Amino acid sequence: MFSPTNFLRFIAVTFLILIPCADAANLRDTAVRSLPSTSKPAWPNQVEQLWKNQNWPALLVACKEWSATEPDPWEPWYCIAIAGLNAKLYNDSLRGFEAYQKREDPLLLTPDSIHNHAFVLGQLGRFDEAVSVIDEAIKIDASNHVIWALRGWLLVNDKRYREARRSCLMSLQRNLDYAETWHILGAANWGLGQNQLAIEAYEISVSLPQDNPDIERGEYWLPLGELYVITGQREKALRVLEMLDSMDKMRSETLRKQIAEMK
Repeated sequence: MFSPTNFLRFIAVTFLILIPCADAANLRDTAVRSLPSTSKPAWPNQVEQLWKNQNWPALLVACKEWSATEPDPWEPWYCIAIAGLNAKLYNDSLRGFEAYQKREDPLLLTPDSIHNHAFVLGQLGRFDEAVSVIDEAIKIDASNHVIWALRGWLLVNDKRYREARRSCLMSLQRNLDYAETWHILGAANWGLGQNQLAIEAYEISVSLPQDNPDIERGEYWLPLGELYVITGQREKALRVLEMLDSMDKMRSETLRKQIAEMK
């Protein structure tokens, strides 16, 4: 049963679906935090310990050394892919993804692993490739709202705003409470020049619990404040500035300058 809040979100999504597209910023996966089970080769003790401690740069070094001595199994390459992803060393991560996916192990064809591969391609600016990869994950599990949200994020970054909005709506049909999707929907609407719809999406985004610990909370608030500035809503912009002052000094200064320039 919908709560009143969820009902309002449902109405908002339904309304957006009916609006023709006008002619007119980031999702990050919470990367794999645990080792998958495997029988051979066993995970080296050093790898297990570094993974447990989430020491991603050191783990990446250890996994590279492991792949040099045992290049054939998928496990060291999977380790490189995930360690590089968490360390935000995306070229290393992509090398791991590309190597381990050649091993044709069923584990490697899960939506989560494909999602991570697409995210890394997106971080490297290879958006067309990333969308093609994420579409493979959707073929496996079209019910996954996070996959649809990532597709929207990739398309927003590629300035394909109409397609991005459609992907966001697919995500929201599966989960109305995913803050990241509302954030991406706001960016898509902004890109389409629909500022009021963008504001409404961003307002919902900041009202929800933060879903992803890898994203700074200020990243949700800044575009909302900027849109308040653009639309002349000074008091609301000042309230956002107050929020940013308590969580993100760099973004708060960005917004402060914009508010100071308001007429």
